[in-house]
Amino acid sequence: MQSVKGMMPDPDKFNQLPSMEEVRQEILQYPAIQEFLEEHEAIIDQKMLSYSFSKLHEYMREHQRLEAGKEGTKPGFYPELFINNQTFIDVRYLPTQRHLKERSERNRQARIHNQTMSAEARHAEIRDFDLDTSSRQQLLSAVMTFIEEYQSQGGFTKGLYISGPFGVGKTFLMGAMVNDLSRMDHQLTIGMVHIPTFANDLKETFQNNTTQQVINQIKEMDLLVLDDIGAESVTPWLRDDVLSVILEHRMKENLATFFTSNFSMRDLQSHLAQTRDSVSEVKAARIMERVRYLAKEFHLLGENRRH
Repeated sequence: MQSVKGMMPDPDKFNQLPSMEEVRQEILQYPAIQEFLEEHEAIIDQKMLSYSFSKLHEYMREHQRLEAGKEGTKPGFYPELFINNQTFIDVRYLPTQRHLKERSERNRQARIHNQTMSAEARHAEIRDFDLDTSSRQQLLSAVMTFIEEYQSQGGFTKGLYISGPFGVGKTFLMGAMVNDLSRMDHQLTIGMVHIPTFANDLKETFQNNTTQQVINQIKEMDLLVLDDIGAESVTPWLRDDVLSVILEHRMKENLATFFTSNFSMRDLQSHLAQTRDSVSEVKAARIMERVRYLAKEFHLLGENRRH
């Protein structure tokens, strides 16, 4: 059993602890606190100072941690002294520039409906789009022209229908464009939807009866990219009750719309005409009439860059 003597604090260690007066002097001599006291010396008296030492101590600890490159007790915020109600010195916490930037980025991403897209497309940047062929240069020029016109014009700006083989960068450039526009206009609602994934996910909404709600959300986006159209299995429901409804609304409302596809417009029409049980050239042509109204066709040449 531990003796009573062993339970007593070591007097040498106890004597090494700073006294209250030493702590007070350390606080008063801390440069950032000294600067604040000098700035407000006209209104700070000894009574106010005596009420404020606990807050000044809190400020000093937080400030020292941040100065040492460590995380404070409130990550993403830094302390600031202020006079509270003309009575005592208090501490408030303000967001750091890094925190504000991260919050802005979270808000920006929340305005983009792109959950069905790959991580590469979600984080794409225009500066990373290779310009090593004339076809890629021309396409980027067309995208930049759209961005400029879309920002400056109040009316309808026609989008692009980008066709081309697998892996040439169609989706990447659309993701980069979406990210660029979302930073320019903080009110813009943007959808970037991978059609095969969207079609599959939409079936799951039957169970909770939210199918129409999801379709309405997509069709009303200020700017919409329908990615990989033509890679889905065509059914009358998907063609006539989903794609047709979305495109009809966007055509009537003159909403900016982009497409990517491995098919040319002509081949996409043939693809949409054929379902498992029937062929409907008329319904496919009706959809393509809306596609052609909404977008200009551009064929991107090149090799598969995913290897």
